[in-house]
Amino acid sequence: LGWVCETVADVVQARQRLTRADTDFDVLVFNQNLPHAEQLTTLERGIPTVKLMGSMNHEALMRNNLTESRVVILSKPVTASTLLDGVNEACLRYSNRTVEPIKPEEKPLPRLDGARLLLVEDTVSNQVIIEGIFEQVGAQVDVAANGVEALDMLSECAGRSQYDAVLMDVQMPVMDGFTATRKIREELKLSLPIIAMTAGVLAFERQQCIDSGMNDFVGKPLDIPAMLETVCRYVSPRVAAPQQQVPAAATESNSKDFPQVVDGVFNPEKIMSFVRGKPAREKDIINMIERIVTEDLLPLEQGRQLLEDGRIEEAARHFHTLKGTMGNFGGDKVMQASQALEQAIKQQQEAEYEGLLQHFGEALQHMLTVARSWLQSYHTSAGPQTEVDNGLSMGRAAFRAALDDLKDKLNCSNMDAAEVFTGIAPEISRRVPADTMASLTEAIEELRFNEAAKLLEGL
Repeated sequence: LGWVCETVADVVQARQRLTRADTDFDVLVFNQNLPHAEQLTTLERGIPTVKLMGSMNHEALMRNNLTESRVVILSKPVTASTLLDGVNEACLRYSNRTVEPIKPEEKPLPRLDGARLLLVEDTVSNQVIIEGIFEQVGAQVDVAANGVEALDMLSECAGRSQYDAVLMDVQMPVMDGFTATRKIREELKLSLPIIAMTAGVLAFERQQCIDSGMNDFVGKPLDIPAMLETVCRYVSPRVAAPQQQVPAAATESNSKDFPQVVDGVFNPEKIMSFVRGKPAREKDIINMIERIVTEDLLPLEQGRQLLEDGRIEEAARHFHTLKGTMGNFGGDKVMQASQALEQAIKQQQEAEYEGLLQHFGEALQHMLTVARSWLQSYHTSAGPQTEVDNGLSMGRAAFRAALDDLKDKLNCSNMDAAEVFTGIAPEISRRVPADTMASLTEAIEELRFNEAAKLLEGL
């Protein structure tokens, strides 16, 4: 956001700093977990105030009408857009002025030409996005869907690692990132950089990454510039960059004709800005958005059913995955609602489920409304050619060829099946019932390829 931030460690330091004669702060932001934090809401010197709270506490306060009238409450994890909204709301409660982010100077993307990265990630949407981003800067990315696959790929070159670094998701089925990292260090004896990808925002969660043998971490939802910056601290290009440099994210001048977004609800522009000019990658992103819209409220129904069936671990993983996926497309409100549900499920707070599910459904419905409008504007502005290119009006012969390719890859347990599925998912969804589409999507995302192949037998 480009703001200047001063940090203190406790309430005593905060009071001392706020009461100094030279104090000229625009807003106070504090964590509700600080001892005696309530003192910060009763300071005689009026200042716009934002309180950061865990999602569960925030839900309870809102339902019981206990939110302080002069204090804006934000659920953690906080994103740039939700922080901006919260700060502006706090400022408006004191005056009619708001604050604006300072737009940083556009910089060319760093280059990683010839570098080889191993991405360990179970969510297909993240695989596609991350692979596309690093392709833009000249790196080659191999993908493993879990820790076991990563160990197999690394063991083939143990002692002479062909990879420059590993991007390691933390929460995955089969084998998580912590276990995989320990095995890479202790069994394979590899010292290559391992960078965690985690939605964990607490200090102890980040410390877990370091303790397991990881070198660094990047947050989820994906912050692309931060991810590139972190990787570049450990990895250098292997070959010289091409003469034409990859530009930074699209500026206003070359994206002004694209549809309007709603910050905090649906805003895919950060992702789109890194794939424009790459038709295949842009098609991947559009297909993902189409899939979100096609599934409608299915994620809510799936989560509710998992809870009703008592499949607690699967339910927590379901909302954890949604948190990252929706966050990648600027769905901050859905992301926060998913976070609240994940926390409640892990803490077995069953009395909270229904209220949180209702809140999640409302946030998801709002996101879907904006996403549908965005897609319609996108296709209108891009012209009729886009409808052919993105597979939404695929001819019968082309669809049959793509479907046969998908079936072959599923039967051979070929990891490329996930990418093929992403490309034709909108067409499949037009030809099968919604519950079949949901089961098929889940099976492919969780790499249950035999099950997915059976679901396609009648198509």
